[in-house]
Amino acid sequence: MNDLEFETYKQVIEEQCNVYGEKDLYVFLADGEETIEKITYQDFLIKVKNVAGNIQKYLTKGDRVLILYPPGIDFNVAFISCVYANVLPVPLYPPDTRSLDRVLNVIKDCNPKAAFANKQTIEKFSGAGSQTFIQKNLKENPFIAETISKLSFFNVDEFNYENSYQDVICKPHDVMYLQYTSGSTSAPKGVMVTHDNLINNSRYIAEFFGQDDKEIVVSWIPPFHDMGLIKDVLTTIYTGSTLIFMAPNSFIRKPVRWLKAISDYKHLGNINSGGPNFAYDLCVKAITDDQMDGLDLSHWKLAYNGSEPIYRKTLDEFYNKFKSVGLNRMILEPVYGLAEATLMVSGPTIEDNNPVIRMLDKNEMKINRAVYHNLESDQTIPVVCCGKIIPEQITLIVNPDTFEVCKNKEIGEIWVKGRCVAAGYYENDKATEETFKAFLSNNEGPFLRTGDLGFLDGDRLYVSGRLKDLIIINGSNHYPQDIEMTVYSSHEALRPNGGIAFSVTADESEKLVVVYEVKRNAFKYCNEEDIVNSIKRKVFQVHSIPVYDVVLIESSSLPKTSSGKLQRRLCKQQYLNNLLKVIEVQNSEM
Repeated sequence: MNDLEFETYKQVIEEQCNVYGEKDLYVFLADGEETIEKITYQDFLIKVKNVAGNIQKYLTKGDRVLILYPPGIDFNVAFISCVYANVLPVPLYPPDTRSLDRVLNVIKDCNPKAAFANKQTIEKFSGAGSQTFIQKNLKENPFIAETISKLSFFNVDEFNYENSYQDVICKPHDVMYLQYTSGSTSAPKGVMVTHDNLINNSRYIAEFFGQDDKEIVVSWIPPFHDMGLIKDVLTTIYTGSTLIFMAPNSFIRKPVRWLKAISDYKHLGNINSGGPNFAYDLCVKAITDDQMDGLDLSHWKLAYNGSEPIYRKTLDEFYNKFKSVGLNRMILEPVYGLAEATLMVSGPTIEDNNPVIRMLDKNEMKINRAVYHNLESDQTIPVVCCGKIIPEQITLIVNPDTFEVCKNKEIGEIWVKGRCVAAGYYENDKATEETFKAFLSNNEGPFLRTGDLGFLDGDRLYVSGRLKDLIIINGSNHYPQDIEMTVYSSHEALRPNGGIAFSVTADESEKLVVVYEVKRNAFKYCNEEDIVNSIKRKVFQVHSIPVYDVVLIESSSLPKTSSGKLQRRLCKQQYLNNLLKVIEVQNSEM
């Protein structure tokens, strides 16, 4: 697709829906398997314009609109309808017990005028039971309660067809939507993504991923997450592809559904699909040999892995488990991105499908140098390459203390400059200044500070951790995700992706603390002391640092975002305030 003739994503949508009229655009697996809802490009555009025409009766340009639908075609229609009406959609996880605080924080931040939701959510916020709900959850937040009481609630299925849509004019640098950050490191902030940002990022995704109108995209990633929204929902339209998707809960409850969809729809074309590192781990651990019968992954062309730390162990175990059903190791492609850069910063190229893994010297890493070793040993750690950086964009590694550019294979903070870098945070000048307007020591800039640590080897990017999560003990740098992986391998009672490591100040020095989830019923075959001692012994053996405290907590109680990212700072805060759900073992067999 030649994007040069398009200045806004609205123009992209209009053109592609006209070109691919009767082709299936979205196919939703409502139960994750056989119950299918689908819509063609042509019918999608008709529905979008009808909904947008109704929106125009109530809202004006720039009004914020929450998209609170669960994943499905209605979510996609509501989002694009807001773009057509020139109001700002704000995609969010549907409000439930776990996500309610986040939804309320976003409401407080962006002061929305309306919300799209299904009947259940509308009833909760504005129906007969709304006063009970507000009194229970919002009695100490009168501003939010008042805001919710004034919201106009829309449901796309309840609009009558009127053909009342009035075309609007958008400009390239107009903000198209607000993408709220995950909150994995701080309170969520609304990233202002422009039409120009999105057109350019979709173009790079299409080029790097080799995605075109012959591709089939399969996804379970939530559309309120930047990866699910941009890579799957929006870039599908950009490339003229078809998206086969399911709700994330369908995948989490039965992970084989993801791979089964990849296998079942291979007859339509090559498959493009991926997800965060934990999804591949979950498939390895949860999919049985019986469930693998009949799977055929030979048409899976590209399996991207991103949005959280990527581990060689995951890539190895996933390939070894599924190679017998046609999985090609060369398609496993780590990528890197963040909402502040729209989405992708580095990614795979179709000419060079090959996961690159380097063995780094642990001691050299402590002084921010990436020194390779040919062989794995106790003194090395594997680091996975996150692909090639976008050539038209400036990506630098910068010393976060001196603001000088690092040399090749020196570890520092990842800084980015280019047309994919978003316009800033919504009505948050201070945070925008700190994150989006960084300058080098020679005054070159502005750059986006990602807050992530990594290094460049030529045009390949390696990500090693979060700047603010870095653990510094006795003057040496330690990455929490490395310690967390070591802890997980120390005892069979610990849950995968279930722990967080951080440092606290004690006895006038920095000490290491480990918080980890224990599997349900684990104490039927082991005891607390064994687990704690195994953790301490393994961490000291691998990282040469003592563990000051080990806290074992209940299964599924570790602080995470709605997209599964570990909330290390929140965990540390809960630890300091004695708010962790420490597991009770007094009735266990000790």
